[in-house]
Amino acid sequence: MNELDTYLGSGVIEAYCLGNLSAAAALEVSSMAAKHPAVKAAIEETIGLLEKYPQSPEPRVELKMQVLDFLDKYLIPTTIDLQNPPLIHRYSDSNAWNQALRNVEPDFLEPGLSVRVLQESEDIVLSVVWLSDKLVEQKHATEEFQESFFILEGACECDFEGKIVRFSAGDYFDIPPNTNHIIRNISEGLNYVKGLVQRRRAA
Repeated sequence: MNELDTYLGSGVIEAYCLGNLSAAAALEVSSMAAKHPAVKAAIEETIGLLEKYPQSPEPRVELKMQVLDFLDKYLIPTTIDLQNPPLIHRYSDSNAWNQALRNVEPDFLEPGLSVRVLQESEDIVLSVVWLSDKLVEQKHATEEFQESFFILEGACECDFEGKIVRFSAGDYFDIPPNTNHIIRNISEGLNYVKGLVQRRRAA
């Protein structure tokens, strides 16, 4: 189960539709709905169920319109400025990133791997990678940097010292510290897996 599925099954959507969240938590749900069609669809489905469920407190007639009107304020397409790219995280918008990177080509090529560095400083290196084979990396100490991946196209299989996990487009994950890891392309209908790799210097 990926992180989005976990989020959808956490009960936060139901609490949101019942008005049981704090303003800050409700705003986070709205932000998720703006980035993930599955979250918006789950909200609409939950509202519909609440309106039909006979044993629940009778929802106000205007509840659905109020919630959707509230969501409309936040359903503004996310845009990515590659001159000042944002950090990637579990709620990053893969559609916005793919749109921003549509004309970006790699500037470093080696067998099985192509790379384009988007941002590089003392604190962070952010790159887009196209992996057609596998990437074998040694463990990174916590005090060195934190490495994270955000999958944009295709799918990959990660071997964290024997623990195998699969990720696909829209998934974000952190590389466990002090762990050797192998990332393999397992895309179907695509000869590479494309993603963002972020290395942040330890605080």
